[in-house]
Amino acid sequence: MLISPPVTAVPVIAPIPVAVSPPAKSNPGRQPGERQNEKNPGEGESAAAVKKSTEKQQSEAEDQAKIEELKKRDQEVRAHEAAHKGAAGQYARGAAQFTYERGPDGQQYAVGGEVSIDTSRPSDPQEALKKSATLMRAALAPAQPSAQDKQVAAEASQMGIEARNQITADRLEKNEATSVSGSTEAISAAYEVPQQTPEKTIDLYA
Repeated sequence: MLISPPVTAVPVIAPIPVAVSPPAKSNPGRQPGERQNEKNPGEGESAAAVKKSTEKQQSEAEDQAKIEELKKRDQEVRAHEAAHKGAAGQYARGAAQFTYERGPDGQQYAVGGEVSIDTSRPSDPQEALKKSATLMRAALAPAQPSAQDKQVAAEASQMGIEARNQITADRLEKNEATSVSGSTEAISAAYEVPQQTPEKTIDLYA
């Protein structure tokens, strides 16, 4: 009888699965050996803060420049109207009136103004002549007269011309009246002399 050798059972060990990671995608723009830069989240926030700060500084600089411009304009306007009022004297009517603009600092600055002046023509030509000279000085008193100032000066000059013409005409009329009156009196006197002293008249013609 054939006896088979004993069979030893050999345990079968199943293969252990190994997880294989997919190959990393290569960056076509990266050169061999170059490390890929990773973005830092804090860099974007820092750039935004710098930009905001720069814009704020620029805005503050623009506001300051505007304020300086308004201050200069305010001084010029007030000096301009003060010159008008001072030169106008008795013909100025009330205080100067201003128009304002609010600056970035919240303050009001004068950017325009006017002085009310009586430009009516007096009936007396002598008074009209004096007034025209005063109005011309008042209109041209500021260092830089405006177009309206020059127009007022031109109107005052015309008032003066008309006043001179009237004064001249009145003098001529008065002189003519005086001359005619003097001639009439002389003629009357010439006729009265013979009547009062006829003897002297006879002697003169003798």
